[in-house]
Amino acid sequence: MLSETPIEAGDRVLDIACGSGEPALSIARAVGDGGHVTATDFVTEMFEIVEREAKAEGLTNISVQQADATDLPFDDGSFDVVTCRFGIMFVPEVDRAL
Repeated sequence: MLSETPIEAGDRVLDIACGSGEPALSIARAVGDGGHVTATDFVTEMFEIVEREAKAEGLTNISVQQADATDLPFDDGSFDVVTCRFGIMFVPEVDRAL
C-alpha cells in the first residue's frame, strides 16, 4: 500500500482505523521528523499497542486519537494524505466515511 501512496518526507498523514498500528508506524518512518501521523481508531484499546511500538522505535512523530471514520473531528485540509488499510470493511456507512 505504501509504495502506491504519495507519501513524502514532511507530510501530515491521517491513518483511519489504525488498529494495532500498521501502516501508521511505517508511515511515521517515511514522513520523518518533519512530518506527523495521526493514527485514529474507533476502538481506543488499540492505542496502547501503537504507542508501545512507537516508543520502542523512538518515533515521536505519531499520535493517536479516537475517531469515528464517518464523523472525523478534523478540519478540511488538515492532512496531506489520508490512508486506511483494512478498517474500511468495518465501517457500516462506507460511502459516508469515504
